[in-house]
Amino acid sequence: MVRGKQSLRVECAPAFHYALHEHRTSLVSDDTIPTNGENAPDKQKRALFESDELTMDLRFIAESVVDGVPSPSVELQILDLTPQGHKGLSICVDLDLVEGQVVTFVLRTPPKATKEQYNAESAKEQFEQLRVSFDREFLL
Repeated sequence: MVRGKQSLRVECAPAFHYALHEHRTSLVSDDTIPTNGENAPDKQKRALFESDELTMDLRFIAESVVDGVPSPSVELQILDLTPQGHKGLSICVDLDLVEGQVVTFVLRTPPKATKEQYNAESAKEQFEQLRVSFDREFLL
């Protein structure tokens, strides 16, 4: 039995250089998350916010911490708050969570790296070198 359903909206509206600079927003494939097993995301997206001086990305991990409860569905969407004075597009997601479902969002300045450095195979090798388990369905 699933109890405690909660609906909520998460919005991310960055403001670069104290909200003085414009920025570009796009949704791109998050190929840094390995696809292990049937429940792994096929085409998970992350948001990319770019100004002339700074790039940030918003990514997430969706999981369940209770047996028998599926991981939540998360679909990032473009949100236009420019009529309210924002200098670029934002991101939102509407979530319907039940007990045991968890979504963790990370807004960060991504490392400067080539696409080849962020594939599941090289991540697995790095985990093995550090003697860390690679059994999780996600990788930040």
